[in-house]
Amino acid sequence: MTERVIEIPWVLSRIHGDRRVLDIGSAYAAPVFLQRLSSMGIAELHGVDLSRRPVKGIRMTRADVRHMPFPDASFDLVLCVSTLEHIGLDNAGYGVEAARQATGDLQALTEIRRVLAPAGRLLITVPYGRAEDHGWFKQYDRVGWTALIQEAAFYPEEEAFFKYGPQGWTAIDDAAHLASSGYGELGAPAATGVLCADLRPRRAA
Repeated sequence: MTERVIEIPWVLSRIHGDRRVLDIGSAYAAPVFLQRLSSMGIAELHGVDLSRRPVKGIRMTRADVRHMPFPDASFDLVLCVSTLEHIGLDNAGYGVEAARQATGDLQALTEIRRVLAPAGRLLITVPYGRAEDHGWFKQYDRVGWTALIQEAAFYPEEEAFFKYGPQGWTAIDDAAHLASSGYGELGAPAATGVLCADLRPRRAA
């Protein structure tokens, strides 16, 4: 079981009454996630992706997440399920080309903050554990993740950590238990550690 069995329920359970919602990376999202999302009665449900693949029930915009064509403060809620770690890296496996950029994730978060309402929320999930660069995605550690969201002017309202082991996925209280978790270890099909977070825009001093 990949980390989607954790990420999807976690994110969906935290959507409540948001009128203007943007999903990042919709084109290759899990079908069950897209089906549930589009059936929630959200007044304005948008998706953004570099791919031209249509997504039923979602108003798609083809754009680079680092440069989105939306006005400031357009959305009450932004969703980003296992997508941030790919931005600025090799996207050829998804059939799209985008500018390589070591700070692609920072640029994406900065742009997400721009299109998010001042009181808005960003529900985001990423592979988490030992810092790793796999060429087409990266895995975050505590130091790197904390620095990234601080530089993008977000703060965590909620963080949940999960670890993969012989019995499957379990929630853990201390992120330090993920410090040595590597991608694809322990026979896992993908991540062995995942972070799910509710991030809020930091107000200017």
